[in-house]
Parts: sequence; structure tokens; C-alpha cells
Amino acid sequence: MDDVNVGGTYIQAAVLCERVLEERDGMLTPVRITDGLVRRGPKIFDYQMTALVIVRAGEGVRGEIPVRIELQMPSGNVTAKATMRAKSIGQNLVFNMNVTFSESGLHWFNVYLQGELTTRMPFRVVSTEQDDRPADNFGVSDHVEGQIINPN
Repeated sequence: MDDVNVGGTYIQAAVLCERVLEERDGMLTPVRITDGLVRRGPKIFDYQMTALVIVRAGEGVRGEIPVRIELQMPSGNVTAKATMRAKSIGQNLVFNMNVTFSESGLHWFNVYLQGELTTRMPFRVVSTEQDDRPADNFGVSDHVEGQIINPN
């Protein structure tokens, strides 16, 4: 295990949610993690949401780490960008966003560390004019509980 490179910058977690609570002890709680919504009404609308990106740095990383989120629409157009700087030891970044959605379909929140695409968070927008589908039936994808199996 001595030849494992522990340098570099890593995403520990990246989630889209309604909001992030910060407790007195500094611990964070993402509230209502989601990967999409069903929308009745106008096809162009604003939506408030939060992205939590937890950045951790390996050994030897110095200085600030630029972190950027870009919203890529289903058409491929990038419509919004947000940038923060993480400390070299790592940091919990909370992006409070007011996003304008103008297309139905699968949107991507692309996360860049130091200019490189590191991960993507999917967010599906379904627009409907009918009231036959409850608005709250679209959230986190099917939840599955499991266990870690030790292969040894």
C-alpha cells in the first residue's frame, strides 16, 4: 500500500438538496436530497435549491482550490455558473442557488475542481399540464439499503 498516491484534490460528496443545516458543532445536514422535480405550470420557472460539495485535499496540496459548478441543460447549453474557493485542507461548500429552468429533461450540475470536470449531479425536470401526477412523487431515485461486503 506504500505506492498509493494520496496527493490531489477529491470530492467526498456532492448532492443537490433543498437546504443545508449547519449545527453548532459545525456538522452539516443536507435536507431533502433530490434528483429532480415534477412541475405544473409555465415551462420556464425559477427554483431555489442548494448544492453541497465537500472537497478534501490529499497530502502536499497547497493554496486555494477553485471549485466551479455549471448547469448544463438537456440541449447541452450551459446556462449558469457558480465559483467558490476551497481551502487546501478541504472544505464544505454550500452553493445556495436560484436556478432558472427553461427546458424539461435531464439537467446536469457539472462540478469542476481546478478546471477539471470531477463529477456530475443529475437533476430531471418533468413539466406537466395535467394534475394526474402528484408533485411529490419525484425525489431521490429508488432508495436501496445494503451492506458492505468484505471480499477477504
